Amino acid sequence: MYLYAGYICNSRESDAAGLVSNPGHQELPLNLGMEEYITAAENQVKPLIIPLCAEIPMKDLSPTRVFQHQVRHGGYLLESIEGSEKIARYSYIGTDPELVVTIGSSLRIEGKEPYLSIAQNPTGHNAIEQLASILRRFNYINGY
Repeated sequence: MYLYAGYICNSRESDAAGLVSNPGHQELPLNLGMEEYITAAENQVKPLIIPLCAEIPMKDLSPTRVFQHQVRHGGYLLESIEGSEKIARYSYIGTDPELVVTIGSSLRIEGKEPYLSIAQNPTGHNAIEQLASILRRFNYINGY
């Protein structure tokens, strides 16, 4: 079973075009195709995190407005508003995370299974070491 662009696939034969589009909506140009995604996901020892990204030009909308309309259960907006136009033209929006780790005087972990099970009982003497121990439990690929 594979998770691709928010959809669960039971086999390699799934229709990639159908997975990255919704009826009545424009298809998203993702950074990885279905075959690249499956190749990266196969035979992993640790859980794998693969960032799936789409570059969508939106001249008439502000990143803040897009974020406000997309977020339901938490997320983030990373905005590059300082510097030259070449540097300050990107916004990164992430919504509805599977796992949230909050650092304060202690570490608080909230999320969905199986991520919650993987992140439970982190080791370390402080919140930063505990966060690092959680991150070491995953493999990552640079998908963008």
